[in-house]
Amino acid sequence: MPQWPHDPASDLTPLVCRIDTDHGGQTPLRLRISRPTHPDLHGAGVHMFSGLPHKNQALAVRWLPDCSVGLLACCGAATRVVVVGARARALMTSLPSCRFIVGAFIHPGFCQSVLGQAGDVLFEQAQALEALWDGPRVTRLVHELSQHQDTDGALMALEQVLAEGLTRETACSLVTDACRLIEADNGQTALPAIAARLGCSERHLRREFRHHTGHSVKGIARCLRLRAVLSAIAELEHEALGWRDLAAEYGFSDQSHLIAEFRQMLGITPSALAAALKLGATIQSGMLITAETNQQTA
Repeated sequence: MPQWPHDPASDLTPLVCRIDTDHGGQTPLRLRISRPTHPDLHGAGVHMFSGLPHKNQALAVRWLPDCSVGLLACCGAATRVVVVGARARALMTSLPSCRFIVGAFIHPGFCQSVLGQAGDVLFEQAQALEALWDGPRVTRLVHELSQHQDTDGALMALEQVLAEGLTRETACSLVTDACRLIEADNGQTALPAIAARLGCSERHLRREFRHHTGHSVKGIARCLRLRAVLSAIAELEHEALGWRDLAAEYGFSDQSHLIAEFRQMLGITPSALAAALKLGATIQSGMLITAETNQQTA
């Protein structure tokens, strides 16, 4: 059985979603990220989140490239729960109007222990929770969520259901440890060096990554490097952005390489991102949040 860290993946706060709303001009939906309060989820590779849409508006969620898996519940008259796997490029999901949303981010290496499915099965897929869990379990979760009028109560209900289904023996600390090493060097550490640090073969590390995340080791490195760039852009939000300097600092061969990576993984260019920030978009807790109207996915 893998050794579980006391505070799992606390430095791997996921780069998860960009939220577009159909109510242009209003303050973007803001999400609150928190560690689980349920004791059985401590060390289970999970972060919780919650948010209140503006005036019960419908949402389009752009999940940015990442190595984590997201579970999102849209709570209202007809509660809906979706699961979005790890992904190499942005992925869109649509949600109906609701009172609030709650959910969980499952970090790499813990998907099977928390959701009962390996990461490679979920990779780049967005599907209803009914496709993964048996009917009675989903029905119970939806019923519990529907009973609450606030995010705190709904989060507790979601944590309880997740904790009851937890199977710790299927967690993979090798993947989590490798992600930490990759992140520490902004995705620039080569596979042989990572495998050597972890005391395993390159082949075994590749196989574990594919099974538990769906990503290749290089794919995760790209996601983590992109997240580092976005975090830097967020910090420079009100300053002049030097794309050439950012490209050099984070290991891109040149500015053109950085722009191409943005296009392929996010569907937007760095300059388009900068323009969105000037119009009120924010990057918070690793998420790019905007208030665009009927924006199409690139």
